[in-house]
Amino acid sequence: FAAGVTCTALNGGQLAGNRNVIIGGNFTTNPWQRGTSFTNLANVQFSADRFQVAYVQDGVVDVIKTADSPTAAEAGTYSSHCLHLDVTTADSSLAANQRYFIRHHVEGLNTVGFGFGQAGARPITLSFWVKSTKTGIFCVALRNSAGDRFFISEYTVNSTDTWEKKTISITADTTGTWLATNGIGLRIEWVIALAGTSFTGSAGSWQAGDKSGTTNQVNGLDSASNDFKLALIQLEEGSVAT
Repeated sequence: FAAGVTCTALNGGQLAGNRNVIIGGNFTTNPWQRGTSFTNLANVQFSADRFQVAYVQDGVVDVIKTADSPTAAEAGTYSSHCLHLDVTTADSSLAANQRYFIRHHVEGLNTVGFGFGQAGARPITLSFWVKSTKTGIFCVALRNSAGDRFFISEYTVNSTDTWEKKTISITADTTGTWLATNGIGLRIEWVIALAGTSFTGSAGSWQAGDKSGTTNQVNGLDSASNDFKLALIQLEEGSVAT
């Protein structure tokens, strides 16, 4: 006796387990132990747990836990808050060494399964929701703790002040030095503004160097009315966002 049985794949559901290696990418349950509002947060300081700003620039940007997020109908899940960067003083003319980005640190113990630095490294997918008043091309970079290996990916914000989901699938780097400890195994950097050649490189491949974005990156600091928001961030093994 034989019968045909159709089974739903488990990869995209709860039975697949906790696939997300981002700790705190849900900004409602993220432990905001340092506070929930940061006026002109200093360079390389943290706001939400594991989320750090890094910059050289002349503007002022506040970081806030804001009650705004994609709806359950849009995202298939729900979190009522986001990480909100609010430009209060613009920097409309960036020098060659100036940039601003929000960075997340992933422990090496959480990325070790991706096989960074090994032959046969695994495919990985980064997905997130973004809402920006500034439209155009933005960049997100994956980098090692030493800052000498990078992968830049461009994505486009199509509509102003609208939640949009972005998905980036790549293969983990097969060379370089990557920590498999409780140190920083991977840095993920969402670029808000970047200028000149000091930190710009080409997109689409793993390369040696200290770069975070391309020359196509828009200046998200060019107006005091600019806002940039992130929500529902996930990094997982595989070539699709679950």
